[in-house]
Amino acid sequence: MTAPESPPPADAEPVTVHIPAEPVIEPVSPHAPIVIGGIIDETVIDLPPDEYPPPVDDLLLREKGRARLLGLHTRIGYQLGQLKASWLSTLDSPASIPVYARDLDQFLDYCLEHQINPLKIKIPQFNLYVTWLKLQTTRYGKLYANATLVRKVDEIASFYNHLVDTDALDRSPVTKKARPKRQKRHADKALTHTETRTVIEDAASGHRTLGALCAELIVQLDFTMGIRVSEICNLDLDQLHWVEEGGIRYRAIRFFGKGGTEHIRGIPSQIDERLLTPYLAQRPTPASLKDAPALLLTLDGKRINRFQVNRLIGRSNSRGKIDRKVTPHFGRHTANLAAKQANVPLEVRQAALGHASPTTTQGYGASRNSVITDPSHVVASWLYADDDSRAGNDPATPPLTGT
Repeated sequence: MTAPESPPPADAEPVTVHIPAEPVIEPVSPHAPIVIGGIIDETVIDLPPDEYPPPVDDLLLREKGRARLLGLHTRIGYQLGQLKASWLSTLDSPASIPVYARDLDQFLDYCLEHQINPLKIKIPQFNLYVTWLKLQTTRYGKLYANATLVRKVDEIASFYNHLVDTDALDRSPVTKKARPKRQKRHADKALTHTETRTVIEDAASGHRTLGALCAELIVQLDFTMGIRVSEICNLDLDQLHWVEEGGIRYRAIRFFGKGGTEHIRGIPSQIDERLLTPYLAQRPTPASLKDAPALLLTLDGKRINRFQVNRLIGRSNSRGKIDRKVTPHFGRHTANLAAKQANVPLEVRQAALGHASPTTTQGYGASRNSVITDPSHVVASWLYADDDSRAGNDPATPPLTGT
């Protein structure tokens, strides 16, 4: 038999097992090791720049770190991720939810990279985030547009306002001075009659993904009716219906626009008879049950998406037929200006475009209108009235009367 092991000497130090405590994300020195999800990885810091892990690993670590931030508990007992879901549920437009979530994730990634606790971020730290945001570029290498900056900061401000409303925080770190000022629209986004016809004819010439009828119908819904691209993509078959007045039947479409507002729009007979009715007769077979309700389908039976619409409307520019970049939003400006020039009342145009404020409607095509109605035309007619008379041309406007 073997002798039992003798007990350790009385003066020997006890053996301890070190269990690392769960880290708390606080502002620390930029030279400290990165703390992500309870993992301290010092090896990545010591690697030369050309030996860093591939981007997929960085993405995985970022997702783990973001999950760690969303797991932080607030003083009311809820985790930050739960309050994020609560905030997203308050949005009026379902189409805004993925955009708001993506922009909040970008902010959380910034907090993770700079070792900032989003529940304890201070005003100067958030101001630095806004400065950082102004230096970021899109996937095309261009700096964020002013409207994009305003949207992103407004969304983060809305999130922190929600934390304050739920008593998770005492105050928001987003101050009024930190928020970028929204620039007034000066660019003329309304196409001329010739440019609009070019975009429509390009769509009618055929499209390998959408087909000719579907492509032209999309452009007509955009440029003739001014329907937003997201609303066009979300149209369903059951939203079409008939309205009868004075023995005449009108095709109409009912949909929910920005902010969840319901719209009922009349479809012009030219679009209904020449495009919509023939398209419905040969509408592609849906590829799945998910695509079955969709009004507009690609040739392979899938619901259209905004990227396809963007490429469709922008290809007149890519083909060199129009000398400026055209986006679906140009259609809303074009429809509004054409209706304005036909003396359609402002309140009618505002309701059709779904604007909450008439000021927004007035801004559509304002630069074009200011060029046409510029008082310099009147002054020039007065100044050169004698020259026009000698040339046999009557001035466009009566001369100014002096005092």
